[in-house]
Amino acid sequence: MVATANKRTIWWIEIAILFLLIFQMFLIYKFNLGKGAIPLLIIQIIVYGLLSTIFYFMLSPKIIFGTPKIPIEFERKPLTESEFNIYSNNYLQSITGVKFFFILLFTSLILNKIFGESVYAIVVVFAVIVIKLYLIFSFIKNVAHANGYVGLSNMDVLRNFIIYYNPKDKRAVVDKPFGLGSTINFATKEGKIIFAVLISIPITILLIIFIVLGITGKL
Repeated sequence: MVATANKRTIWWIEIAILFLLIFQMFLIYKFNLGKGAIPLLIIQIIVYGLLSTIFYFMLSPKIIFGTPKIPIEFERKPLTESEFNIYSNNYLQSITGVKFFFILLFTSLILNKIFGESVYAIVVVFAVIVIKLYLIFSFIKNVAHANGYVGLSNMDVLRNFIIYYNPKDKRAVVDKPFGLGSTINFATKEGKIIFAVLISIPITILLIIFIVLGITGKL
């Protein structure tokens, strides 16, 4: 019964996404945005399709459930069917919400283009990004709960399922506890170096862009 209600909620979110896309097309036509906004529309549709495909394979029970690939310091407890359904549907709603706020972010950018840059527009974009990050965190937390790791604080989720920190594990790069991909062990020197290198790449690119724009007088 719980699963049916939550599936209905997920469908409503998907319908809201469709209406947002239609609303964006209306804005582009109404305000004659032309070439400036159409690339945004095309990019977000492509990325939305990619996200949906990635989430579909990532949420496969064989991938998202099973034995943790890294040591978890908390006891794994058996769940009732009702508890499992609640946690499973919660993470499905969270990940669907991420897609919704991704589309909403592009809607905010289009509205910003219509009404001009303002503090209000910047605040809206920032708020959407913060909500997306929260939903991603909620998704990971509910995946942990669905795997039997209940009663975790936010810091427990952060240290064990998002930012891996284990001095006893000497590996710098490890598999994520559940799902696909790898993560860094921040307790190792090599892991900290890898993180510094990864974070320095986008920062360096942004600095180069600002320098070039400053030299050409376009900044």
